[in-house]
Amino acid sequence: VSKRTDVRVLAIGAAILFAAFLVRLIGIDGRWMWFDELLSATFVAHDLPNTLVTNLRFDIHPPLYYFQLNLWTLGGHSDLWLMLNTVLWSGAAVALVMWRVTRLYDLQTAWIAGGLLAFSSAALVYGDQVRMYAFLMVVILWAWIALDEWLKAERTERFPWKASLNVVASQTAVVYSHSAGIVMI
Repeated sequence: VSKRTDVRVLAIGAAILFAAFLVRLIGIDGRWMWFDELLSATFVAHDLPNTLVTNLRFDIHPPLYYFQLNLWTLGGHSDLWLMLNTVLWSGAAVALVMWRVTRLYDLQTAWIAGGLLAFSSAALVYGDQVRMYAFLMVVILWAWIALDEWLKAERTERFPWKASLNVVASQTAVVYSHSAGIVMI
C-alpha cells in the first residue's frame, strides 16, 4: 500500500467524521433546550456530590451520564458547551464504529457503517441533545467490542481475565447510563 493510498484512506474516514460533526453543529447555537435537557443541565449545575444526590432523588436514570457531564462542566455551563459534550460523544460513536468495523471487515464496510451512523435520523436527533443517548451509543459500542473480544479470547485462553473484566466494566457502564440499560445489555 502506497503512502498516497494511505492518505486517501485516512482522508475518507476523516471526511466522514468531519461531516458527522458538522451536521450535528448546524443550528446548535440557536436551539433551545427542551424539558429533559433542562433537567440534565440543572442536575449538573451543582458540585459532583450534589449532582449525584439530585440525580438519584429526581431522575429515573442512573448517574453515570450525569457524572461525566458534571466533569464536563468544569469547562463551563452554557447551553452550547453542554450540547458540545453530546456532539463529541456522538462523533466518538461514529469513529468507534468505523474503527471496529475496519478491524472486523474492511475499510469500505467501515466507511458505509460510519456514514450510516453519522447520518441516521436517530443519531442526528440525539446528536446534540443534553441527554445520555449519544453517550449511551459509545458505551453500548464498547460493550459490543468487549463481548466480541471476550468471545474470541475464550477460544485461545484458559480464562481471559482482561477480556472478562472489560465485558463486566462495559456492561456495568450500560446499566448505569440509562434506566433501560439492563435490557440493552
